[in-house]
Amino acid sequence: AVLNLFSAPQAIPGQQPLPSNLARANLLKNAFHYVIDSWGFGVGAGNVSYYLKAEPVYDTGGVVEVHNWLVEIMANFGVLTMLGYLTVYLFLFWTLYKCHERKSENQSRLITEGLITAMAGFLVSSISPSSVSNLFFHWVFLSLVIAAVNILRRLQKEPAVTAYYEKQGDAR
Repeated sequence: AVLNLFSAPQAIPGQQPLPSNLARANLLKNAFHYVIDSWGFGVGAGNVSYYLKAEPVYDTGGVVEVHNWLVEIMANFGVLTMLGYLTVYLFLFWTLYKCHERKSENQSRLITEGLITAMAGFLVSSISPSSVSNLFFHWVFLSLVIAAVNILRRLQKEPAVTAYYEKQGDAR
């Protein structure tokens, strides 16, 4: 599938407008070209849209958004930043999964299931029109996941303390 993406023709002569799948493939090829051209450091925050508009290597049919969140992070900020973002995202996902396995309380299980599903859904939906960084809900969602992971991890460490206070009859 990846080989087909890079071996796809860059334009279909005499056909207007450019088919959507071909435009998306060309958007990805352009983004990878910019990353390689910048030695893996990216073109700078928000500049991939400028490059797609002013200096496209492959025809995109006038589309100037990459249409893939992770590729957009890589093209704008570089490979290391994208790998860091992906590492944090996968760490949060893994931590929620581990919390889901350990928690027997129904409320905690429901919260972790909802967040895991939302995180997986976001990765799938990241191939939609990009510039998600400008959308406020994405950052609110990630902060909610980080807060939930923090609370769930703290609750796992506190059962002994909570049990001690309940045993003493001291409401905390």
